[in-house]
Amino acid sequence: MSKISFNLKDLNEISLKTWTCLIATLLALSFAAYMGANVNVNVSLEARLNAVERQLERELNSSFYGLQKPVSYMISQVGSYTCLQNGTTGKLDDYSTNASYIIQSAIDNLPSSGGKIFIKTGTYIVDGIHVKNKQTTNYDTFEHIILEGEGRFDTVIKLRDHAQGAVSDEPTFTDRAVILAEPYDNTGIRVTIRNLYIHGNNENQDYNVSGIIVRKGFAAVIEDNFVCFCSKYGIAAFEMPSTAKEVYIRRNRISRLGLNGTTNPEVDDPLEIVNIYCPRTDCEIVDNIAGGTYNEGTGIYAKTSNTVMRNWIWTNNIGIVMDGSDWQCSDNFVEQCSEKGIYIEYGRRSLISNNRIRLGTSGYTPSHGIHVNDAGYVTVSTNKIFTNNGFTMTYGILRQ
Repeated sequence: MSKISFNLKDLNEISLKTWTCLIATLLALSFAAYMGANVNVNVSLEARLNAVERQLERELNSSFYGLQKPVSYMISQVGSYTCLQNGTTGKLDDYSTNASYIIQSAIDNLPSSGGKIFIKTGTYIVDGIHVKNKQTTNYDTFEHIILEGEGRFDTVIKLRDHAQGAVSDEPTFTDRAVILAEPYDNTGIRVTIRNLYIHGNNENQDYNVSGIIVRKGFAAVIEDNFVCFCSKYGIAAFEMPSTAKEVYIRRNRISRLGLNGTTNPEVDDPLEIVNIYCPRTDCEIVDNIAGGTYNEGTGIYAKTSNTVMRNWIWTNNIGIVMDGSDWQCSDNFVEQCSEKGIYIEYGRRSLISNNRIRLGTSGYTPSHGIHVNDAGYVTVSTNKIFTNNGFTMTYGILRQ
């Protein structure tokens, strides 16, 4: 094998041009190494963010493909993140540790035709959710917003400590709620709220925040929810839209309402705390379980042209208050109320029938099974009124 030799004479023979090329190459390599290190830092940060998103998408995919369509958005919890997933493509649109921001973003980004937001099992801590449509509602446009959970004991919407609650855009309407739905204009809002656990966290609030409030509902539906630990109202429907249309309140469970930051309130008027409050016409209130106002409040308050049927009302001061004309109050079971079973504040052309009223609870003497205060053409028929053992009642039925 031949041997390669290299001596000083050879170095002298290397041209200046060659040395210049060598030095330039070394400098270029050094600069590239320096820049590469910085690029790697940026790439590493981006890669980590991408990895989080890919992991969230992997976690969400199994739920998405088993979801009943159509859905505009699906909201899920993965670790500490609340995730917003496109209901058509399954793409992860957004994620945050702030559940209020994600849920509100889904509502605000619905098209003018509305859509369905499906909220998976989890506990979502919120400041208040504001639902508002974007166009005039009538019989010709099917604009409909649906807010639906996975189950009324599974999808928990809980009010944050010392929260403001959702507040109306109408300055004269001052009631607050965990979920407040109101219209774009006087024509009303078509909204469905179902399968949610609404937790008002009322012992840690500075304001009276109700559970669910719908203003000017147009064929609005509130069903299969569990509402508890709220202040003032559990579920309330206020104000008629310009075109009369019903609100349906059915199969909800409401209990343990408080007032002014306490779950053991003392009130002057039983209407300060009401499980289901409907001071508007055309409400259908059926198959609900409403109670637990600690014998201070009212189970159901309903006005003209409302139907109150097949509800179980328990542990209130007054079970049911009816006020107005052309209403029906039938087939309800009212028990353990401290003062009155059913109270007719005012009635015309109305019906009270087939109700079962059982009064008598520790520390209270019930006064009336049914108290008809001011009525004309009101039929009171086939109601069963009795007391628990050891209690007496002043009047079974009193008509004044």
